[in-house]
Amino acid sequence: MSDSRPPAPKRSARGKSPTATRKSKTRDVPFPDDDDNVVPLHRDGVLRASDFRMKVAKHLWHPYLPLGKITVFDGDPGLGKSQITIDLAARVISGTPMPQTGIRRTRQKRVPSRGVVMICAEDDWADTVLPRLVAALRSLGIEDQEAALSLVAVVGMKRDDKGQVQPLEFPRDGVPRTLAPGSCR
Repeated sequence: MSDSRPPAPKRSARGKSPTATRKSKTRDVPFPDDDDNVVPLHRDGVLRASDFRMKVAKHLWHPYLPLGKITVFDGDPGLGKSQITIDLAARVISGTPMPQTGIRRTRQKRVPSRGVVMICAEDDWADTVLPRLVAALRSLGIEDQEAALSLVAVVGMKRDDKGQVQPLEFPRDGVPRTLAPGSCR
C-alpha cells in the first residue's frame, strides 16, 4: 500500500520551508484579506496551514470585536445582548470610541463614523430597537441623529406561515447594496 500523503517539506537553516517563498502558481485564499490574498497551489489542490502567514488581528473593540468578522452575541434572554449591540452600533455610526476595558489603556480619540448592519430576530424595530438606538445616540451626545441613523442598514427576518423566524441565508438575504464596500464595521 503506497502512502498518498505529500512528502514533508524540507526545512532550511532558518526553519522555513523552501516552498513558502517559492513563486509558483497561486490561488486566491478562500477568505482574502486586504494585504495577503494569494497562497501556493499544491498539486492536490489542498491549502495547508504553512501556506498562510500569521498577522495581528485588527479590532473594533480590543479584544472583543475583531474588524471585518462576523460576531454573534449568544446567551439567555434578558442578559442585555440587544442593549449592548445597540450601544456598539451607536458608537460605530457616531464615531464614538469603544468603552475602556482596562485591558489595554490607550488614549481614545474620535474615530470615523461607519455604517452598521443590524439583524433583529426578536425585537421589533419600530417600538424597541429604534427608540433604544436613539436613546443610545442621545447618551453619547450625538445631536444629528438623522444622519447617524442613515448609516444603519436593517436586514429583516422572514417568518413562515406560523410566525416562526426563518434563518437567514447569505447571499440570498444579503446585506443591502446601498452600503458601500468597506463602509460597515
